[in-house]
Amino acid sequence: MPRPLRLAGAVLALVPVFALAFATTAAADSGCGAIGKPPCTILRPVPAPSHRSVPADAPACVVVVGGLGSPPNDDFFDPILDHLDAAADGRPILNVRFGHDRGDRYGYDTYGAIDRNAAQLRALVRDLSDECFTIDLLAHSMGGVVADRAFSMGLSSTDGVATYVPLSSPHNGSFAARAIRLGVELDDAFADAASAVARGTGLHDPTSAAVRGLAERRKPRPPRDVATVRPRLVSDLTVLRRDNVDRRYDVREYLPASGAEAEGHGGIVRNARAQNVAVRTIREHRVPPDDRSAAEIGAASLASRTVERYWGGLVAFGGLALASVAIGSAVGGAARDAADAIGEGEGLGGAASAVGGDAAALADRAVDHFSDGIELVRAASEIRTPLPVAALKLVVETVFDR
Repeated sequence: MPRPLRLAGAVLALVPVFALAFATTAAADSGCGAIGKPPCTILRPVPAPSHRSVPADAPACVVVVGGLGSPPNDDFFDPILDHLDAAADGRPILNVRFGHDRGDRYGYDTYGAIDRNAAQLRALVRDLSDECFTIDLLAHSMGGVVADRAFSMGLSSTDGVATYVPLSSPHNGSFAARAIRLGVELDDAFADAASAVARGTGLHDPTSAAVRGLAERRKPRPPRDVATVRPRLVSDLTVLRRDNVDRRYDVREYLPASGAEAEGHGGIVRNARAQNVAVRTIREHRVPPDDRSAAEIGAASLASRTVERYWGGLVAFGGLALASVAIGSAVGGAARDAADAIGEGEGLGGAASAVGGDAAALADRAVDHFSDGIELVRAASEIRTPLPVAALKLVVETVFDR
């Protein structure tokens, strides 16, 4: 067994011990946020207006929602928008970039809380509902999660939303974000260091509200009376199959057709099939039938499952390694606290008290994210499956679409 996996297994095996030895019982919260209580948030579903007053010559509006860290005036969607010159009825199309157009009123913090951004998107769409004949949502990556949350807050077809095309979005929560979250949540010093490294190297801050929101496991309900399709490239290493697939939706996984699409997360907008399904859905206000052969669909599904098994396993190993470093950082912090207690004349009793408090805090955090650790261990163990057995399993899963 690989050494990182042995270490991770040992660490996870000790979690119940730490929990029993040091965890303390928290007083039950009698207000919002407790089990059986409403969430501590003002961002609850808000009913839509009962009717719309739209000019006969109003344009069809396409609201584009960018992903994590994207600039407000991002031209990422241009390969698709360039094909949207008019709707099927000849009506002109107006493109509205969330966070840029009308950004003074409806800002989009792409590192901020997803719920807050969703409320802003909902407000923008409802502001447009009396100006646009129809409204179509075109999103990428985290933008799809923001749109999902806006629908859960009450956005609907009664606001004029006709279609919803999220490209490469982790609707079910991001596996990669959870792999990072495990280490970040276990130790504050490690989290601060990871944040500083990310900012210094131009990477996404793993401690941001957006990344933490992406790590949440949620499966949004399909918006009623809104034509929805979820295109994704199988070469996407950022959003895996598990993050995107849902039997209640029309999910279309495509094989990359050029070198520009090898990086599947951003390459999705350059894929001709993804472009076609997005453009036709928005223009015709219905999802067109999938014209691929059964063999091509099966090949894409098999490729997607293979990428998820092996790349997902590597991501899991990385997440477990980060968690091990975080635990080491927490242990080092406890040792420093003990030394400080002794240095301040508190003796061994003070040192033991300091270590006990630190251990209890670590155990509480480990218990809170125990499911993340189990998920990572399972994903990492998939790599160890003998190749013939893994190949047979993948083929069976693809054939029976389990």
